Amino acid sequence: FSLDILKKALKDTPNHMEREFLIESNIIESITHLLNNNRDFPLLHETLRLLLNMIDKKEFYITEFLKSETIETLLHLLEYKDLETKQLSLQLMASFLSHPEARQYIPRIPNDFIDTFTGCLSHNNVKVLDHAIWCLTSCADNEDDRRKIRLNGALPLLLSLLENK
Repeated sequence: FSLDILKKALKDTPNHMEREFLIESNIIESITHLLNNNRDFPLLHETLRLLLNMIDKKEFYITEFLKSETIETLLHLLEYKDLETKQLSLQLMASFLSHPEARQYIPRIPNDFIDTFTGCLSHNNVKVLDHAIWCLTSCADNEDDRRKIRLNGALPLLLSLLENK
């Protein structure tokens, strides 16, 4: 219920000062805390959808989330076996990583993020595959990350996906 109220409040904040107020009220940290400390899947899914809604409506929030610990939390959520959690987390990661300002925050991501995305390439769900491919594509902007992707074995997995389609 409170997530619905929060969605409504965030959706109806066209004013920059109102958005600043929400940021200053530690809303980003609160949402990240909810993601970190919640094992109730329906609530976790709603929190992930709230994040998607926030970054979809206001680009302003993307930078704030990139500065926070949200990226690390999403990477941790990718370890869950729950399909919806994995899909939503990968969708958020793809959105964050494709943002122009993401490159300056990518060092905040643990070194094994390419391993995580590559591991998702063997998944049988099309949405998971799609988001994992977009995550790897965004990471490939960086020369070191391209080398890691190549050494990690992601290219043969991508080629096998193309052959199977």
